[in-house]
Amino acid sequence: MPAFWVVGEAHADGSIAKISTEIATLARGLAADAGDGGDVVGIVVAPDPARAARELAAFAPRVLAVTDPAAEGHAWAVPAAESVAAIVADEADGIVLVGAGPDGRDVAGTLAALTGRGVLANAVAVCWDERLRVDMSAFGGKLVTTSGFTGPGGIVTVRPNLVTAGAMPQPGEVVEQAPPTERTLPRVAVRESVAEAGTAVPIEEARIIVSGGRGIGGPDGFGLVQELADELERLGSGDMDGLTRILSGIAKASKAVLFEGNGYSEEWHREAERRGEAIERQVGGRHERRAGEHHGGHAEHRAGRGAVDRSLAEQLGQIGIQLEQRRPLATREDAAGAVREAGEQRRQREQQRERQARRERGHGDPQAAR
Repeated sequence: MPAFWVVGEAHADGSIAKISTEIATLARGLAADAGDGGDVVGIVVAPDPARAARELAAFAPRVLAVTDPAAEGHAWAVPAAESVAAIVADEADGIVLVGAGPDGRDVAGTLAALTGRGVLANAVAVCWDERLRVDMSAFGGKLVTTSGFTGPGGIVTVRPNLVTAGAMPQPGEVVEQAPPTERTLPRVAVRESVAEAGTAVPIEEARIIVSGGRGIGGPDGFGLVQELADELERLGSGDMDGLTRILSGIAKASKAVLFEGNGYSEEWHREAERRGEAIERQVGGRHERRAGEHHGGHAEHRAGRGAVDRSLAEQLGQIGIQLEQRRPLATREDAAGAVREAGEQRRQREQQRERQARRERGHGDPQAAR
């Protein structure tokens, strides 16, 4: 059975990248499905790989720590690829897994040139079914292909958040590994490094992204956005009930609904008034708020000042009581009825325009034009 090699990426502070822990978890699952003989080995190449290798060992049974001074002050991909190529040279059927980020893509391309192995890029699913099968995303997710390697071994770049990283009950061992003595590729010097500020994690590694716009009322409103992100982060995988509770709570706490444009039916406005939805519109330089007033076009939930000032936990507690006393905003039957009603109204308008056109031209059956 093939060995699965996980190329670990270290951050500037020496810690292991989140994507590497995810890939190590994925590799353990693949090795288990492949059967006996499927080993999982991590490889960390850095000027000082100790911390990253130790952290990766929590997710991989064995980690090779390659101390390579050439990685200091130079683009990481070249020395990393050379070290990985030397390590896997005797493993013809080995599978190399690396993150699909900028560095990972550079490593994959360089490693393919050094070893002659094929590359499957941007994996969104990887499984073992008698052989490795990789789902790859293209055209912004509009096309997903399933591929495999025709020859022994290969390289796979894996998208972030493909799996949830899971540590082993006991950490694996870290083994020191010397860098290769033969250097065949030129080094790329790094002239300047700019640290990104203001983000907890790189956006490509974020599992959940919550954005805010003008409706939050100003910079202070982003505190509510952060609280919402924290609530979503605490949800378990597939917890749709919890997600519905949080989003329904935010929608009700917003209270105000802004309608702009035209085209909403009278039934729409009567229902809005029955539910007590506050509807805003701008008249001249001032805002008016009325229940059930017609301003169609599009609707937008807008958080009021009180929603920003109160904590999310307080809002959800109050909203939870209110939601128990109110029916859902819409059911599947409501949606289907609305679609049928809209279709019937559209058909009636088309018939009316056709009759009007016939009347103006003086053609057609007089009875039909009435």
